[in-house]
Amino acid sequence: MGAMDTSRLISRVLIYTAQVLTQVRDEHLRRTLHDAVDDMLRASLDGAALEEPAGILQECLEQCSAAGAAPLGSLLFAERHVLLLRLHLRSAPAIKAAPTVPAARPASRPPGPVSVAPVGNGHLTKTSKRVLARIKELGIGRPRDIIEKCRPLSDRTVKRSLRELVLAGLVRRDTQDGNVIYAPVRVPET
Repeated sequence: MGAMDTSRLISRVLIYTAQVLTQVRDEHLRRTLHDAVDDMLRASLDGAALEEPAGILQECLEQCSAAGAAPLGSLLFAERHVLLLRLHLRSAPAIKAAPTVPAARPASRPPGPVSVAPVGNGHLTKTSKRVLARIKELGIGRPRDIIEKCRPLSDRTVKRSLRELVLAGLVRRDTQDGNVIYAPVRVPET
């Protein structure tokens, strides 16, 4: 599989996900899915790494599936093509290495959607600010640790805030020993 196959898979992922998007009635899920599709599209147009946007898109589709927010057939087609894309990206290292990463990004940070510019704390919801404060208290934490620290907020609310914080560039999402972890991004003092 070459670059043409990657482009074809990305196109199919976007088409099938757009079909799901038109059928989702829940406003929050529709907005979350729309943002994930937008991130995927931007990453593919910018030549950025696609693994993280594809993973986020897969999580959004799983949320829609769990909530019964769209017809199962549409969801299955979209999820299938996201999984095919992720598998293709893992098996094609030469294609993944092509994107350039901005110099401002630390070398230890895995590639992610580079098209999203960090926004400050001023653009965050109260809930996201609260979640960010708990992450700063923990330093590094698994999602379940952060969720537990943020009680009485629901799991879904905390996960939504984590995604918003990652997209805002305030929190870093990494994996450690196969587990997802979140850590606050250190902002240099000026």
